[in-house]
Amino acid sequence: MKYLLIGLLLCSATGLQAQRNVHWIHGLGGDAGSWQQFAGDFNGQRQIGINTHNGYGTGNGIGNMAADVQNQIGGNAGGTALGICHSMGGVAVRQIDVENTGFFGGIITFGSPLRGAKIANNINNGVAQDYIANAVNKLRRGPYRQFFPVPQIIQAVLGYRDIDTFVGQQVVESQRNALNLTPATSNDLAEESGYNQQFYNNTTPTPKLVYWGNEASPIQVRLAAGSQNIDEESVVNAFNQVRQIYGAARDVNYALRWVFLPFYATYSWRGDGWAEGYNYLVGQSENEWSNLIGAGYTVTQSVTNYEFIGSNFDDYVNCVGNTGQPEICESEYFQWVTRDVQVFVRDQSDGLVPRRSQIAENTAWTGNAEIRELPGNSHNEMRRSDRSRDELNRAFNGQSGGSNFSIPTR
Repeated sequence: MKYLLIGLLLCSATGLQAQRNVHWIHGLGGDAGSWQQFAGDFNGQRQIGINTHNGYGTGNGIGNMAADVQNQIGGNAGGTALGICHSMGGVAVRQIDVENTGFFGGIITFGSPLRGAKIANNINNGVAQDYIANAVNKLRRGPYRQFFPVPQIIQAVLGYRDIDTFVGQQVVESQRNALNLTPATSNDLAEESGYNQQFYNNTTPTPKLVYWGNEASPIQVRLAAGSQNIDEESVVNAFNQVRQIYGAARDVNYALRWVFLPFYATYSWRGDGWAEGYNYLVGQSENEWSNLIGAGYTVTQSVTNYEFIGSNFDDYVNCVGNTGQPEICESEYFQWVTRDVQVFVRDQSDGLVPRRSQIAENTAWTGNAEIRELPGNSHNEMRRSDRSRDELNRAFNGQSGGSNFSIPTR
């Protein structure tokens, strides 16, 4: 009987020790409901003791959010407690970890802009509004060069009354509203801000899992869908349909100019308008969005080509004809020429934050972190996606981060 009681006590103690507290911390503009689904599901599946998904203030700078997180959790989260953070929540928890190491026993971040988010700079300096104006200008040229404004078919596909509303609300304004940016917060969140840089050289022994979203193309379209929690593929399909409409309208107008020759210039003018919108949708829009979020940049590359260096190609032809020795003529009129060219490069991102910021590249704080990719996940999607759920299960099973994030099943 004595040994049975000791065994029961040991089992009880082991059960208590296996439990871990988990604190789900939302990002900018989030609330208590941001992590609610995951918090509820995992609470029923895992031996979680205290399980919080509170709402924290995000409008008065990251430092104030960090203080709010600490105050609401109260005292010390506990040596084994996990902080699971999305976006700005991870930036705030990094501050807590540096200033009060041990507050959390493990930290998991999803899409956190640990080197800042350039979109914050560009919303405040007006570049984002220029992005909207440029997009609207290019997309409206074709439709507004017809006899009537935006064709009904485009309205039906877009689901909006006009292009201005579609571009403004679906792409940039949805992000502005979701972010709820204020000067204090945007200054902290700005790319390579002074706030962020003060933590770059700090390392802590706290175990860390850092997840970065790698959204598929077109990133700006998928981001807009993820921000509103609607089916990505339906939005991408609509985007592709609009692109096809622009291409078809371009081709029709270019064909009609040969049918109605007296109106050749008019149909060319219309076709050129549709062509601008089509080219923008094919690739320019994604490149410009990448620039807007700091995931696009140009690099200079040296390219070597075999080029004609004469002033008149007929001279080369005559040379060959007169000498019958093309190799001699080539040496005179052709040579290998090396030139510097500007090449656009698009960095991987979750549609809002570039990879290098999500993983705090070249900083000490993530020096001991396990970094894992979330393929096909946009910034807001990752806090509710199946891929994120699978990754958390891996962590709780001890498959990622070793035993540092283990939580037994119930």
